[in-house]
Amino acid sequence: MTTTAFLPATIAARWQEAAELVGLRVDVPAAIAKSYAVPGQYVQLAVKDQPPAFLAIASPPGASALEFLIKRSDATTALVGLAAGDHVEVSLAQGQGYPVAAHKGHDVLLFAVGSGISPIRSLIGYLAAHRLEYAGVTLFYGARTHAHVPYIDEAAQWEAAGVQVVRMLSRPDQPRDGFAEGYVHEAVRVHPVQPGKTVAFVCGMPAMVVGVAAELKKLGVPAERVFQNF
Repeated sequence: MTTTAFLPATIAARWQEAAELVGLRVDVPAAIAKSYAVPGQYVQLAVKDQPPAFLAIASPPGASALEFLIKRSDATTALVGLAAGDHVEVSLAQGQGYPVAAHKGHDVLLFAVGSGISPIRSLIGYLAAHRLEYAGVTLFYGARTHAHVPYIDEAAQWEAAGVQVVRMLSRPDQPRDGFAEGYVHEAVRVHPVQPGKTVAFVCGMPAMVVGVAAELKKLGVPAERVFQNF
C-alpha cells in the first residue's frame, strides 16, 4: 500500500464565499506548487488528528498559494473552522485533471454546480491565460439560490477574458438579473453546438453529470469528449 506524503502548509486567508461554502487560500511549499500542473487536480488537506479531506484545487496552476472551496458539513467542521495563520498538512497534487491541453482549437463547454465550480474555476484561469488557443468557451454555472452562488463577483472577469457565462438557479427565491431558472443540462439544449469541434468538462453531482452527457449526446457530442477531473 502506498503511503501519502504530507508537507506542512499555512492558511493565508479564510472567507465566506457563499451560503454553506468557505474559501481557503493556503501557502504551500514549492514542491506542492510544482506538482500541480494540470487544471482539475486535487490534494489531500489534513488538520492535526483529523482524517484528510480530498479537495479539488480552485486556482490555476502556477502560483505558490492554492485556493479551495469547502462545503460546510459535519465532515468538514475542522476545515471550515480554520483561520489565517493556522497550520495544516497538504499532499502533492493528485489526479489526472482535465485534458484541456489536448483539445486546442475546440469549442470548450464547462459545466459546474455548487461547490463543483472548484476545479472548473482552475480551468477557467488556465483558459483565460491561453484564450487564443481555443475557439468558443462557455460556462454553464448553477446553484440553488442566488445566495448559494460561489465566485459570483468573478463572473464579469471571466466574461472579460472571453468566457461566456450562462447562470442558472434551480430554486430561485426571486427573479435575478442575469440568472435563468432551471438546470445547467437544460441550458445547453438551446446553445449552438458544433459536435465535431466541441469538448466538455464537468464537475458536480452525479445526476448533473449524467444529464449533461445525455443532452450533449443528443447534440452529437460523444461521451468520450465529456470529461471529469478524476
